[in-house]
Amino acid sequence: MNEFKVHRLNEAGLTKCDNVATLFEGLLLALDLPQGRERALVVTDLQRACHFAKLAIAMQTENQQ
Repeated sequence: MNEFKVHRLNEAGLTKCDNVATLFEGLLLALDLPQGRERALVVTDLQRACHFAKLAIAMQTENQQ
């Protein structure tokens, strides 16, 4: 089943995923939100968005081993 397939990334894919993570980290830092419920929700949603961005990268055959 393709829905549960593991995608092993090549160096290009790993670099792209690292760049995505860095961009999301930069966004969270730039927002400079105070601790609290709202920040926790923002962090959760950014983590989710980052996950799906990395998944999209991993699904591209040119980024796979």
